Amino acid sequence: QTLTGSTWAKNTNYPATYCNVIFADRRNRLFASTDNRLYKSLNLGTSFTLDTAGIGTKRVLFIGDDSLGNIYVVVNSTNGFQRKGDRLYRSDGGTAPFVRIDLPISSLNADPLNPYIFNQVSGDSALFASTQYGLFRSINYGTTWTPNNQGISAEQYSGLVKANNNRLLAANNLGCFALIDGDSVWNNL
Repeated sequence: QTLTGSTWAKNTNYPATYCNVIFADRRNRLFASTDNRLYKSLNLGTSFTLDTAGIGTKRVLFIGDDSLGNIYVVVNSTNGFQRKGDRLYRSDGGTAPFVRIDLPISSLNADPLNPYIFNQVSGDSALFASTQYGLFRSINYGTTWTPNNQGISAEQYSGLVKANNNRLLAANNLGCFALIDGDSVWNNL
């Protein structure tokens, strides 16, 4: 919906009935997801195109970006109603087909009955994935991942966001934590 004066109006250009996730990246592109489709708008919602190359009709749970304009999504490959995803994907420049980038982390999961380990992905020059096993950091856009939990004692993360002041914020059941770009230790806020 768009805000017209003080009243919300439905955006009739959006091709689906409803939207589960919406994201505006740093280049003012909009990404919106229904249960099993991802749409992209290059003109602030005037028109939308289907953007499922590489991910197919999987349920997108979270959308993020980085400073280069790459787009990242957390998906549920079974299209179930879990609140966590079982796969991470990247679209180079936000224009290329999505490629799967979670295998270095997914391979650590010893519970085949619960593959839903991913919450969010976000970053700038470094990329961070929040999982039920802790935070992971990538400096090569998801090709390799390393654990990044120094200073934080909980494993399961409910939130991860990039702040404007070169800080990454993480939330878990023990509180909120901040990591300044270039540091290696998280600090409790």
